[in-house]
Amino acid sequence: MTALAVLATAGLMSACGSASPARTTPSPATAGSSAPSSSPAALPMIRMVRLGSAFSPDSLHLGAGQQFLVIVSKAVNVSGLEARCAPGKTYPAAGGLLSVRCPAAGEYLYTARRAGSAVLSATARPRCAHGTACPQWISRASLKVSIAQ
Repeated sequence: MTALAVLATAGLMSACGSASPARTTPSPATAGSSAPSSSPAALPMIRMVRLGSAFSPDSLHLGAGQQFLVIVSKAVNVSGLEARCAPGKTYPAAGGLLSVRCPAAGEYLYTARRAGSAVLSATARPRCAHGTACPQWISRASLKVSIAQ
């Protein structure tokens, strides 16, 4: 096999993931350095909750300081969530157990403030274009939030 064919084969195997990964050993100069970690554990975990005719999931278990994002489906009109929520401002919710801010229309970012439990409720209706036939249903959605220390 020519050198070019060997290089081409190695490149294909690497691109397909069949080549073994390269291993590196830190040099003594970098082994003790305290470079910032880019591991997933260093990033905050924000849970996502979808709201259409119901919350999905319908319950969350969090620790104080953790966050979750409620994203409202564009197929529904919702009432009952923080109606006064303006972008850039944070408001208390669920008796101070949570705080909420709205990064964008139809998005509610909640932060667990202290231990306890609460239920967030919302009413959902289908969003229909003006002058079109519209299904006549109303759904009451509930999200149970449990917060541990």
